[in-house]
Amino acid sequence: MWIGKTGKELIEEIGEPNRVDLSAYGYEWWVYNDPLGGYAQFGVNEDNKIATLFSSAEEADLYPFYIGQEVDTLYKRLNMNSFVEVKYNGTTYRFELSEEDLHYRPLVKLGDIYAQVYLDKFLGEVSGVRYMDKETLILHRPYELTYRGKLHEAPEPTEEEWRQIEAGSEAQVLDLTNIIRARMELSVLQSDEEASAVAFLHSEDMMENDYFSHESIDGSTLADRLKRGNVPYMTAGENIAANYSDAVAAVEGWLNSKGHRENMLNKDYTHLGVGVYHKYYTQNFIGIR
Repeated sequence: MWIGKTGKELIEEIGEPNRVDLSAYGYEWWVYNDPLGGYAQFGVNEDNKIATLFSSAEEADLYPFYIGQEVDTLYKRLNMNSFVEVKYNGTTYRFELSEEDLHYRPLVKLGDIYAQVYLDKFLGEVSGVRYMDKETLILHRPYELTYRGKLHEAPEPTEEEWRQIEAGSEAQVLDLTNIIRARMELSVLQSDEEASAVAFLHSEDMMENDYFSHESIDGSTLADRLKRGNVPYMTAGENIAANYSDAVAAVEGWLNSKGHRENMLNKDYTHLGVGVYHKYYTQNFIGIR
C-alpha cells in the first residue's frame, strides 16, 4: 500500500511523475500517464506523504480490487456498510451511504485506509478505485455527513490556485475519458484547444450566472458556441457536470449516466475539448472527418 509513504519513496520506486496537478484539498496529484494503460495519480500532501491515489487502468495493481472485477464477486468478498464512522483530531464523523452510493460508489474500510470503489452500473463491474487516508476522506466529504466536534476543512483556494486546479482537472478528464475509451476498444480522443476554450467559457458562465444547462443564459446552444469559437466539426456533443469533488468523480459520474456515457463512448468522435471552472465541468466532443 502506498498510502502514508513519501513522495521520495514513490520516485525511487517508479520514477518522476509525468505531470503534477494541484488539487483543492491540500495535496498535489502526481500523475503517471505514460503509458495510459498503467495510469495512476497519487495525492502527495504538504508533508510529502501520499494521502490518496486513484486509478481506472486495467494494468494498475489495486489489490484487493481490480478494474473489470464483477460486482457480484466484490459484494461476496467484502462487507459493504451503509455507514462508516471515522475519528480524527478529536472529532467523530459518520458518513451515511445512500442506496445509490452502495450500488455505484461504495466505501470500504481497510484498516486505517478507505477505498472508494467506483462501479460501472451498465457492465456490472469495477471501473475505478480511489484509496484515501482519514484526512482526505473528511476533506472530500463524498457522502452525507454528520459529525460531533469541529469540522476539518481545506482552506479555500485563491483564484490563482483555482486556475492551476482547473488546468489539472481538464488534463485528468481527458486522460480518464481516454482510458475508458481504450478499455472499450475505441480510439482515444485528441485534445482540441479551441473546443476546450469554448467548454471553459460555458463552465464559467454556468457558475457565474448560477444555472446548469446545455443552453447558455443568453439562449445559445452548443452549435452556437462552437461556431462562435471557430471550431470546425462534422458531429458534436456535450457533457456537463457540477459540484463534483474533482475530475475523477465527474468522469465516473458521467460513465453511469446513459446520455453522457453515449457521448464518451461515441466512435464517431475524434477530438475532445475540456473546460473546468471551479467545480463546473464541460466536455465538448468533436467529430472531424
